[in-house]
Amino acid sequence: MADKRPTGVLMVLVNNKATDREEEFNTWYNDTHLGEVCGTGSYFAAKRFVNTKPVLEPGEARYLAIYETDWDDPEAAFAHMRTKSPQMNVWPHIEAIQVKTFSFVKEHQAKPPAPAKAPAAKKAKRKIVKAKPAKKAKRQVIKARAAKGKRSKARAKRR
Repeated sequence: MADKRPTGVLMVLVNNKATDREEEFNTWYNDTHLGEVCGTGSYFAAKRFVNTKPVLEPGEARYLAIYETDWDDPEAAFAHMRTKSPQMNVWPHIEAIQVKTFSFVKEHQAKPPAPAKAPAAKKAKRKIVKAKPAKKAKRQVIKARAAKGKRSKARAKRR
């Protein structure tokens, strides 16, 4: 069943009107009702959630149940489940706040963060010096000496 993908869901928001029997209500819902709903053939998985607010506003639900279907038409899955409901054990103090069906649109999962890269070791820069042809090097030496000589003559004239 883990490889099934939902084509739609049934979302049910409910309250237990017998607040003094909360533990009994949750045992009935978890151990009896979820299995009965999934046993109708309309839904292959169910998940329950509890509201995180300790004090609810009027009209707010304490519990959320999401039932996953692989039927092409989630509304037809709900209608089929309803035909089986007379055989279900129903909690006498349940208050349905909202019951809605939804069709699947898109799934997105966050990508895990990329592992941190270790700092790259700095590479020593190597200076590449091209060897100069011998004639060119010799000319440069002659020019350098000539320039030095001209500077020397210019200094001598100034003195």
